[in-house]
Amino acid sequence: MEAQEKSLGDCTLVYLEKSFGLRQVNQLDTLDTWFNGGTTQELTQAETLTLPIFQQLLTTNVTSWNEQDLSLHFIGPIFSLVNFG
Repeated sequence: MEAQEKSLGDCTLVYLEKSFGLRQVNQLDTLDTWFNGGTTQELTQAETLTLPIFQQLLTTNVTSWNEQDLSLHFIGPIFSLVNFG
């Protein structure tokens, strides 16, 4: 399959959904496992309280946020919450 160049303006949600088979889900087993402590990394109390807030914020706004809004209101705060140490 040959790669095609697309301008950012051509990459609408409909185009991306059709091209990559994207679909919105409200539940993801791997995320639920992480939330429920089923991984070797334990969630802190702050993560347990904060992550559902960001999840709801994303679910509510994902179709209206542009790249900058997504970075400012979701990705940045999540990265700040994660302890990379």
